[in-house]
Amino acid sequence: MKLLLFSLLFIASMPLAGTTHIVCEDCQLDNLSLAVNKSNSGDTITVKKGKYTASNIIIDKPITIIGENYPQIKARNGEQIITIK
Repeated sequence: MKLLLFSLLFIASMPLAGTTHIVCEDCQLDNLSLAVNKSNSGDTITVKKGKYTASNIIIDKPITIIGENYPQIKARNGEQIITIK
């Protein structure tokens, strides 16, 4: 009985794995803003190598953003690129 209870508590304490969204110039998600809007808490966004233009992206949920092979994100018209709330 103790082993069953311990097992249930262990499984319940494990974080749920989120979804990984891939951003690349030729992907369905071809900009960071789309990926952030599509993501949910706990998701990961991988931004592949490339040059992207973005502005006023608001991150208001716990997500992970990973750059792969040094992607470049340039601000549009001198605006802020990302705001984290």
